[in-house]
Amino acid sequence: MNARSTFVVVSLVLLSGCDESCVSGPISAAGATPLQIAVTKAESPWARNAKTCQLGGYEVIVPAEGAPAEIFVTRNGTTVWIDERGTIYVRSKDGSLVSLQDLNHAGRFDWISYSAIDAADGQKYDVIDADADGPLDTKFGEKGGFVNLEGEWARMEKRGDQLGAIVGGDWRPIESEKRMLYRLAKAAS
Repeated sequence: MNARSTFVVVSLVLLSGCDESCVSGPISAAGATPLQIAVTKAESPWARNAKTCQLGGYEVIVPAEGAPAEIFVTRNGTTVWIDERGTIYVRSKDGSLVSLQDLNHAGRFDWISYSAIDAADGQKYDVIDADADGPLDTKFGEKGGFVNLEGEWARMEKRGDQLGAIVGGDWRPIESEKRMLYRLAKAAS
């Protein structure tokens, strides 16, 4: 049994004995940003009819009907969300989000994303390690999107239908190896 399954089973056992402290209804959006509210509505339509229980200082939220495919655990403004696709999200009180995903369902996290302040320019970015190998692959912030090409950050820019990056002052086409992992496009021969 993997960690997610164990967590869900333990939570369900604990929740089965807390009916007196549970309420059903929509998940509270208090403290969530508009983007977080939109993501929750899109990704968890069951949030309109959830079972919310207070348990040992934690708020535990699961779908009110059917088998829980997702679970939210909240305390002091920090929320952990585990879903059926092998994804774990951790949202801090200030809205920062960390995401660990097992996109190919192989039992190993192969996608990591989080919010961070870049020491080079002091800007906040959402950064992605699209293959969970350590080096960051893309980052998005107020100054736009950037791609890591051979250890150097290059600004992403679309021209027509082609996505590219500014490398050494010149625009060069890039192509996707997989979701949010890019390389320079091979020259046409």
